[in-house]
Amino acid sequence: MKAKYKDNDSITVVGILNKAERMPNSYYGNPRYLVSITSEYMGNTFHARTKPNASLGYSIGNHFGEKVSATLGSYYGHLSITNVEGFKNET
Repeated sequence: MKAKYKDNDSITVVGILNKAERMPNSYYGNPRYLVSITSEYMGNTFHARTKPNASLGYSIGNHFGEKVSATLGSYYGHLSITNVEGFKNET
């Protein structure tokens, strides 16, 4: 059974961005990606999409294989990635 996500729900995940698979472009020609982030703390793997026409589609490939802090939310009932940044340890 697939999980359903409610609009306005969001979480922040810290983990490795280990998949950035190109999806078909949006209607307006902007890039979209299907990404996987494996959380170091929970051990779960999250699969999310970039939103259509989001500027994140242009930069997400720069973080492939890196430890990131990503904000995941809901977009029309699907898990989406809304922000990603390189993770910096604050020690």
